[in-house]
Amino acid sequence: MEKALCFDEYSQITDEHLALCLDIYNKRVSMPLPVPNTEYVLPFVNLVGPEITTDNVPGCYLIKGLNTGRSNATGIENIESYIGQAKHLGHRVKDHAKKHDSTTKEFVKTLKDRGTVELFIVRKDVIIPEGLSHKQFISLLEQYLIIKLRPTLNKKLIATPGVMWSPSAIQKHREKIAFPVYIYIKEEDGKLTLIQIFPSGRSVGLNLGMSQGFYRRLKTQTNGWYKEKLLAKKLKKMSSFLRNCGARR
Repeated sequence: MEKALCFDEYSQITDEHLALCLDIYNKRVSMPLPVPNTEYVLPFVNLVGPEITTDNVPGCYLIKGLNTGRSNATGIENIESYIGQAKHLGHRVKDHAKKHDSTTKEFVKTLKDRGTVELFIVRKDVIIPEGLSHKQFISLLEQYLIIKLRPTLNKKLIATPGVMWSPSAIQKHREKIAFPVYIYIKEEDGKLTLIQIFPSGRSVGLNLGMSQGFYRRLKTQTNGWYKEKLLAKKLKKMSSFLRNCGARR
């Protein structure tokens, strides 16, 4: 199991860690999935807190349905279910309940308000046996649950640490994957002058009062031109483009 998890830092899984996994499994909390605008939201929040908080409640979760399904990864039939881990259960589970997760979106739709979530809470003050950090142990717990409970909806059967999508984390992710969009205006002499730089394609439409897909449609339908006057270009390297069109900065 230790080789499968491939922790970046030193780790050593012992029988004590597996015993703690079993103890947490036996102490799991089962409750209705906190679908928005239902009576199930408040009891969930009372247990693990609001979505945005400095007092995160880490752990793993099992979202379970009523019908039997077949895993695409293993071919095994079982009750339809999905297992995940979270730095804060209060945020991650509600993300599923709101149908924001692509893996469980259609599944949660079929459940309506009849889904169940089982919470395997690993609070920050839990003493983790020597050999694993708190973060590593949560990945081990997820792997333990995947092997024990055989979920049908998980596309990957190897546990990987989750990401807490705080506003700062979202911004860092966008900076990592996004390329700036350069907006040029076409002068009377045909030259292009740079007038604006947006951090991403989505931000073009949002800042101009359009939809998020505004730039994508421009690129597809008119090769980036808007009313033959403005040109939007999303390039990793601008130097060759500038040379070819004689653009001014």
